[in-house]
Amino acid sequence: MASSHNRDIFLASFIPSLFIAGWTWLLHFPWDSVFYTVAAIEFLIFLIILGFERQASDVKGASGWMLFFSIFLQFFILVGITVLRLIVLIAQLFFIGFL
Repeated sequence: MASSHNRDIFLASFIPSLFIAGWTWLLHFPWDSVFYTVAAIEFLIFLIILGFERQASDVKGASGWMLFFSIFLQFFILVGITVLRLIVLIAQLFFIGFL
């Protein structure tokens, strides 16, 4: 039972981080440092969530709450990255093209 629960915690915290890193790569920012920064932040979020959920799994009823928070946090990171890329794209098309 504990092994299955640990695997579920690992997958529930790893898959969203992997998705956001992949989404950042697909957006093709003009700077390589954006991808590396997002990947590092997502790795830190993954480690923090994994640690909290592993400790919370020992307490009945406490496990899972940090995963919900991380899903909402990563959704806002996803929206923020997309909006940032749109701003950069608009700047590239309209402002930098005229210089």
